[in-house]
Amino acid sequence: MFNLRNKSRNGRRRIRRRGKLAAAILLLLLVGAALVRYGWQDDGINRLTHFAPASPNSKFYAQDLTVGADEVHRGDVVLYSGDVTVESGGAIVGNLTVYSGNIDVEPGGAVQGNVTAVSGDAQVAGAIDGNLVVGSGDIHLGESAVIGGDVSVMSGDIDRQPGAVIHGNLVAGRLKLPELPKLLTFAEQKEAPVSVVTPTIGESATSTIVAPLRRPRGLLGALAALIWRLVGAALGTGLIVTIVGLFYYVRPGLVQSVQETLAQQNALSFIIGLVSNLVLTFLATILIVTFCLAPVGIAVAVSLVLLNLLGWAALALTVGNRLLGYANVTTEPLVNLLVGAVLMTSLLALGWALGDCLRPLAYIVGILISSMGSGAVVVTWLRLGTTPTPPSTAAALPPTAD
Repeated sequence: MFNLRNKSRNGRRRIRRRGKLAAAILLLLLVGAALVRYGWQDDGINRLTHFAPASPNSKFYAQDLTVGADEVHRGDVVLYSGDVTVESGGAIVGNLTVYSGNIDVEPGGAVQGNVTAVSGDAQVAGAIDGNLVVGSGDIHLGESAVIGGDVSVMSGDIDRQPGAVIHGNLVAGRLKLPELPKLLTFAEQKEAPVSVVTPTIGESATSTIVAPLRRPRGLLGALAALIWRLVGAALGTGLIVTIVGLFYYVRPGLVQSVQETLAQQNALSFIIGLVSNLVLTFLATILIVTFCLAPVGIAVAVSLVLLNLLGWAALALTVGNRLLGYANVTTEPLVNLLVGAVLMTSLLALGWALGDCLRPLAYIVGILISSMGSGAVVVTWLRLGTTPTPPSTAAALPPTAD
């Protein structure tokens, strides 16, 4: 009876500890997302213009959109999931971006700006003032189509009818990356481009876009930007170290098991981790872009982050054990983990903060190292590459006579 009470009490304690871990990790992830969203730009000013739309008058839609005759949409148009049709006499004075859906510009329809279809087809028989870019889909240019810029498609075909006019270049199989509008913001653009010429309906869509001039930074501006990035790197390092420390505090046995797998099967862990990171990243991106499956994509992204953080904890424990072992310092495993986590994370964060060529190098090194840890997590859970220990035969041997 006493043992049953102890087991029940220990079970309730484990549940409470896991609940606290989940709540703490969720809170830290929200804080980290807020830091990324309100992150520091290269100009050292803490503002959201990095994530801001291309125009303060941008309009967002999540269903089909039809621009009827004699109807004018002023400002950039962004459509997440659905089709866009610009009928004869209709016009969009701004850029048109469709993430998942088809675009149809009928004869007499006009788009005064760039037209981008990330996933979908584009059928144009009207006028487009800027570039026409399709990521995954086909382009059909009718006889009356007039494209003021380049026409490019990354994965698809281009069908050009006689009479279709392209003032720029025609590129197939290589994507000319457009300047996509940024998402997830409520900030106002302080320096928006100014449209100088506004066409009338039915005329050829021509305009001049004047970009705002950016004032060059001096020595103090560069120093302020560096300080902001260093502060952001320190906050990011503290966030990651806190999360991996919570992992070990709640599940020390799991972290140590992953560490043992990492030491025994590091090559297998690296390969599986790299493949898992690439596949899950691609899957999460595709699901989020489709908009209707965005919650599933977010769940995949959060799982990917947690997987890499758990692997980072095992890597930090390994680095901390070796580092303090070389210094002949004996401490608790949690202290070793924190020392290793601070060392690894701060070095990568410093490379990101210094910028220039060190930033992409920090990204590459971080991905490679993190892949080894996340792969060890997968190998530990799936028990890959392990061979069962054969049973001992010593007990089966008959006793020897003296």
